[in-house]
Amino acid sequence: MIDEQESKIVQKIFNLYLSGYSILAIIHELEKQGFKSLTGKENWSKRTIDTMLSNEKFIDNVIIGKTY
Repeated sequence: MIDEQESKIVQKIFNLYLSGYSILAIIHELEKQGFKSLTGKENWSKRTIDTMLSNEKFIDNVIIGKTY
């Protein structure tokens, strides 16, 4: 099930990244706009953003069963 609030944050992160923002710039922008991390923390970690940007489920690169 898709969480609408989390979906907005994920879309924001990808839009910033596609606009040329670095991971650190994305973190600063999220914190400046008052977005809390997915775990509810005020500060975002670099690892969280990096993992999100490379998550195959978010980038629509999922191969079911991993064999083809």
